[in-house]
Amino acid sequence: MGDRLGVISAILGILGFPLAIIAMFSREGKAKSHKVTFGLIAAGLIAACVTLLAIKYIPARGMTGAAKPPARPAPSSLDRVLREGRVSVGAEPFAITADDAGVWVANREANSVSQLDPKANRLLHTISVGKNPVAVVADAGSIWVASNSAGTITRIDERSRRPIWVARVGTAPAGIAIALGQVWVTDAIANRVYVLDQASGRVRGSVSVGRDPVSIVYGNEFLWVTSVDDNRVEKLDPRTRRVVAQVDLGKELLQTTFSAGALWLTAPSDNRVLRLDPDSLTVRNRNGIIFPIRSFLGMIVSCRLIGLRSSLLWLPGWGRCCLD
Repeated sequence: MGDRLGVISAILGILGFPLAIIAMFSREGKAKSHKVTFGLIAAGLIAACVTLLAIKYIPARGMTGAAKPPARPAPSSLDRVLREGRVSVGAEPFAITADDAGVWVANREANSVSQLDPKANRLLHTISVGKNPVAVVADAGSIWVASNSAGTITRIDERSRRPIWVARVGTAPAGIAIALGQVWVTDAIANRVYVLDQASGRVRGSVSVGRDPVSIVYGNEFLWVTSVDDNRVEKLDPRTRRVVAQVDLGKELLQTTFSAGALWLTAPSDNRVLRLDPDSLTVRNRNGIIFPIRSFLGMIVSCRLIGLRSSLLWLPGWGRCCLD
């Protein structure tokens, strides 16, 4: 833009100055009208030339003549995650876990589990499971899947990728955890936690908990059950099979994980994650609560389904799984 202004001002100057000279040295009489005309034209051209030169070279309030594009902000960690790679999996990936054999994604609409290679960033295998798989856990060389609509728990061998057993459990299994050689399954309708034998899949007992228990996780030698309708977290002793403590957080809670000596819970109504101290059962930094999470199509998907292992962060999206 500045170069164009310079060229135009030069042309106007070349045209204006000769006309000014002609006007100055033209004779009186018949040429008087031409003298006035040439003078006005020359003055106009010279004024335009000076104006364009001023626009080109005189800065205006911090500008240097040419408009500079605004500096791009430094990319956030989440932006870098989303750019690293995407792996297509089954329809509606809903739950995720990871171990040495790879990353495992439960696809709720496709009724399958996808195995991903985190190094090659690609899909390895797809395994069919019961209808509406909503939870997946990797432990003891097996993959454990809770299929809500089918009312089943499926144990899959990691090496052969074939089911070892399929057990019918309760009415609507929603969450699953492995602790002390047993399988612990929440039932969102019966409001109970069922205890299964790890080797056979047989039900060995159950524990009554809050309403709509959707999540269960093992950490700090206890099981932690999240009840959605009660906005409650219950501390369950796996040795005695009794609830030893509970805390009402007054917020809608959804999913839970245990890491870095604390219990982490998603709170969809606030789009935030809560950090609960397992000993005092208090939320640290209640108002500032850790960090926000994003929603997609009205569902919280990013922190609800986080799997952390070997510095990898996996965030399932709708139909895809993102890798960092």
